[in-house]
Amino acid sequence: MVNRPTINKIDVFDASMPADIEFCWQGIQPYASRLYIYESDASSESSQPVFTQYCESIRLRQQIPANTLKNSHSYYAVIILYDSVGNPSEMSYRQYFSCYSAPALTFTGLETDGSTILNVSGFNVTVTYSQAENRPISEYSYTLYDSYKTPVYSSGSKYQSAGDGNIITCPLKSLISDCTYYFSIDVISIDNVCIHSPLIEFSVYYSTPASCSALNAVCDRDAGYVKYSTNIIDVQGHSSGEYVIDNGILNIISGTVYYNTGFSITSDFTFAVRFMGGTSLCLYSSPDTDSSVSGSRITLSSLEYEGRIHYRLSISDGVLPPVILYSDFYDKDAMRTVYVRRKNNLYSLYVATGGEI
Repeated sequence: MVNRPTINKIDVFDASMPADIEFCWQGIQPYASRLYIYESDASSESSQPVFTQYCESIRLRQQIPANTLKNSHSYYAVIILYDSVGNPSEMSYRQYFSCYSAPALTFTGLETDGSTILNVSGFNVTVTYSQAENRPISEYSYTLYDSYKTPVYSSGSKYQSAGDGNIITCPLKSLISDCTYYFSIDVISIDNVCIHSPLIEFSVYYSTPASCSALNAVCDRDAGYVKYSTNIIDVQGHSSGEYVIDNGILNIISGTVYYNTGFSITSDFTFAVRFMGGTSLCLYSSPDTDSSVSGSRITLSSLEYEGRIHYRLSISDGVLPPVILYSDFYDKDAMRTVYVRRKNNLYSLYVATGGEI
């Protein structure tokens, strides 16, 4: 006769999918088993099982077919084993379990087909967790991989605060231009159900000044000379408006200067501005003199927050909502050089720090 079996712990599973019930025993080899599944509140001996299955096999598991049970319900399982001549064992003790729908993840900012191209070095991936019975998140972790699918950053286990609900924010920083990355996330529910996202591919491309110096020197060893070049253009347009040049600095605080001739930006460009806290600069261009034709507006400003400032670049074509770039935070009173660059119709914002010019 086979000894009383023991059903192993049954994790939460989705009733729309098949599930294995595993068990163990001590003693002689069983040759068959009969599994019974009851509603968890079925306490009387006369209660009828919602599922029963007889299986002639020496395997240590039985499988519950898909859609046999119902999600958002709790059950318990018992099992009886049979020896080679049909003698039954004692019935196992109850093993309780629950069924809940499988959770799902959706992503904002990253396309799962790998088509996303980011134009910034830092980015927040927003992940929305959904589950039909509203079972909450217990913890999550996310990983960033390089183009060889080698992990370059792992968040470790993070716990969701009550105020965040089912929205998970995953900051990605120090992304390198002209590189391909992969992103994945694991989310564990309060029922210990883990959902693992596939590797999501994305690319990074952004422009930064190749050099922060005013002059670029190239040595031609064969010809025996050094070639100097610069991207600085001396604009000789006609201006209107009041301004003051003090110690080599054009001071237009609380004023405006218009260059209406001899000054045209039609392709890629880089301009630099020496900034103090509170300064704001607006560039506006129009395709012709007809004021009814919309042009492009570039607004570069500094914003103060808790005694520090950061720089804000807004680009608008007058039709669609503006595209906005933000820099990091810096000391409020320091003079800094801020670069704005347009290349292939992509904009970048760079702030020189320390002794950079």
